[in-house]
This record gives sequence, C-alpha cells and structure tokens, in this order.
Amino acid sequence: MSLSLHHLTALSLDTSALVALAARNKCDQVCLFAYMPQAVRHRYPMIDAASIGDALGRHRLGVATLEVFPLAADADWPAMAAAIETGASLGARWLTAHVQSRGAGARDALRRVSDIARASGVAVGIECNPYSQALRIADALSLIDAAGTADTELLIDTLHFHRSGDSLESLAAANARVRYVQISDAPAAIADNLRWREAIGKRLPPGSGDIPLAAILSALPRLETVSIEVPDRDCPPDALDAHVAACVAATRALLAAR
Repeated sequence: MSLSLHHLTALSLDTSALVALAARNKCDQVCLFAYMPQAVRHRYPMIDAASIGDALGRHRLGVATLEVFPLAADADWPAMAAAIETGASLGARWLTAHVQSRGAGARDALRRVSDIARASGVAVGIECNPYSQALRIADALSLIDAAGTADTELLIDTLHFHRSGDSLESLAAANARVRYVQISDAPAAIADNLRWREAIGKRLPPGSGDIPLAAILSALPRLETVSIEVPDRDCPPDALDAHVAACVAATRALLAAR
C-alpha cells in the first residue's frame, strides 16, 4: 500500500517543501495542485514543474493525484490540458475531477477530460463530495454510464463519504472502481454552517474521530494508495511536522490492522 501526503494537509508549504516533508515521513507519493479555477488559484500552491521535478527525483517520490479539475461547461480546456500534460510528465497516476455541471454538460465534460487524460496516461477519478453535482457514489456511477467512460474511477474521500450519508454497501459494490482514498477523520456530526470550514481547514487525524475508517478500508480490496488529507488551519507552523507525523503514524496503524 502506498502512502501519499496531500498538499491540503500542509497548504503553507510550497511544492518542494511538501515533497521534503513527505520524504521525512517515509511517504511514497504526494498529491499536488496542478489546476484550479482562476478565481481561487491564488489560494493554492500550484505545481512548478521544474522545481517539483527536481525535488521528486531527489527524494524518490511519485505523484498520486493532480488536483482539481472541475467538469463544467465553461471549463478552461487549454489550461486543463496543459496541467494534465505537466502532471503526466511528473508521473502522476490520477486526476481529481469534481462534477460541476448537470446532464449533457457533465457528460460531455467527462468525455473530454477523459480523452485528454487517457492520451497522457493519467486516470480520471471522480471525487464524490457535497460541493459538486456528484454527492454520492450512485451519482458518479450514473454519470460514468451516461458518458460511456468505462475507465473512469472513483476517488473516495472519507470525510465526504461520511458526510454524504452514503453506505458501506454502496462503497463495497463499487470497489472495482476504487484504487485511491483520501483519509481523514471527523466527529459523527457537525453543524451545516461549519462543514465547508471543516472540509478545507479543520479535519481530524485518522482514528481520532467517529468515521468508520476501518470498515471503509476493509470494503476496498483493490485499494492501492491512501492519501493523508488532514488540513488543520489552526496548526502553528512550528507544529506542522508533528501534525503530519502523527497523521502518518495513525494511518499506518489503521492499514496494519486492515
């Protein structure tokens, strides 16, 4: 099982520093921001292909996923294609797609991003989450069927899976499409007005909340990569190393018991 460190866990670091932090914690891969809509791009440390390539080679790390590609009718396709090409040159395995359109718009966007990604050797994974048009696994599967993109995978985020109210039975039935999971923990319930802050900035280390992580992992026999996505915006900079180390250790303990 490969361990990846998601950049959202250490958003204050540039990509090279993230790679070094992942290497210190004996992770195998990182997840990087390769594309974001222009309106929010300034909030995220984007890939610098030259420097990140050197850092990956020096630390012998790979790239698990490229974040994050919105499937929308007004998508910036040239920029997305360039981002996929850059990620592919770094050996990225998946790109994360968020479904932002409905009906024919979503279907056509999935076909288009799949064609681009397939040509570059990158797999497309739809992440089900409450901030997209694919809240649950069934929504993503319906879109994949409509688009006829049988090679599209599902990227499972344990927090979003839990908050969506989806079932372990749905997850187990879709396990053939799941090779990658983003792991974090959370309380059983949270006020609706706090969910966005939780998602992007206040998650719990694996095993310290109420998400049934062991059951989720057990439902996925084809799982290959677990990405640690545990942002904590309240974490002081001098405590970031300890935060990441604790999250990695907790994740390893869960996987050892799987």
